[in-house]
Amino acid sequence: MPGHSNSSAPQPSLQPPLPGIPNDRLCNELLGASDAAADTGDLATAAAHARTAAMLAASAGLASHLRAAQLRQGRLALLAGDREAAADWFRQAGAPDADRTPPDGAARADPGARLWGRLRHTWRAPEPQRSPDPAQPAAHLAPQLAIALLGSLNVSVDGVPAEGWNGHRTRSLLAFLATHRDPWPHREALMDTFWPDSAPEAARNSLGVALHQLRQTLRTATGDPVVVFSCGTYRLCPGLGLWLDCDEFDLRLRTARDAEDRGDKTDAVTDYEQALALYRGEFLAESPYEEWSALYRERLRLAHLDALARLSELHFVTGRYVPCAELCRRLVELDPCRESAHRRLMRCLSRIGQPHLAILQFRSCAKALQAELGISPQRETAALHDRLRADLPV
Repeated sequence: MPGHSNSSAPQPSLQPPLPGIPNDRLCNELLGASDAAADTGDLATAAAHARTAAMLAASAGLASHLRAAQLRQGRLALLAGDREAAADWFRQAGAPDADRTPPDGAARADPGARLWGRLRHTWRAPEPQRSPDPAQPAAHLAPQLAIALLGSLNVSVDGVPAEGWNGHRTRSLLAFLATHRDPWPHREALMDTFWPDSAPEAARNSLGVALHQLRQTLRTATGDPVVVFSCGTYRLCPGLGLWLDCDEFDLRLRTARDAEDRGDKTDAVTDYEQALALYRGEFLAESPYEEWSALYRERLRLAHLDALARLSELHFVTGRYVPCAELCRRLVELDPCRESAHRRLMRCLSRIGQPHLAILQFRSCAKALQAELGISPQRETAALHDRLRADLPV
């Protein structure tokens, strides 16, 4: 996550959870934000936006957006004075090697090749080495580990996916390491977490087998070590950058709430949409019975519901009733007894000329409350229903 010592760009499989909010639009907004930050000299923020755009583009199969994000990161490396890193990014974007001449027309058709060709001529003569400015963060972060734990597990290193996962335990072990970084867990902590009822020797053997299987799977993405043992603890290799969708989800929610606090509804909407795009499902959904993950799963689930509610309210107060109604439908599907969402949906339906559907929504609300809690709708909800039946404005 941006601001953490292990940040990165990724390739999990995302799908836009909100109708009408496609990933290509989110990518464009992130790339624009990256350009704006770079123009002000804030390279750290620019790199963070570019990394997230690359993650969304790679996971959604948006090749042109992925290339644009990689070219942005090459530009940021140039601004930071790191030519070697810039060359790596431009090559990833599809530029040919420095000693290979592209076929006729290729340089004209390929923006990466075109840019690489220009850079080759400007880099012929070496310049004196400059001492790095400690106040200016480098734009390049070498090898990038991306882990998506919301929904099905997706892991990649520099965009190459890890494949051949063997059982839930290896998935859960990697997830535990990714979410327990301060401090990193000791061997005994892992044994107590995953094999609490086993004898110490059996638990140690089981941990060794699980670690071996995890490392074998990660080797399908990179030949470099990913999980290492250091200072008595198991950890992700410090030479890797880390992008974790849970961290990014939390960050987007914080920035959205900060934007709300300062009255910036536009930024708040953008950040909430980006957070919701990251939430592809419950935390570690493929391992729902691991005890250690229960609190993480519930915290993130509640944060997701809160984000849906806050974004729907922002749409409602700005008169965007159709997207508000879509969000409220999502919310009552996930939390059928949330009366505030039912009421907002009823108001939206009435304001877009569908009062009959608003009345039916009240009946759905009453049915859910009776079935789940054995209670009737609140007085406020019943009064709203009465106004709708009387054809009064709501």
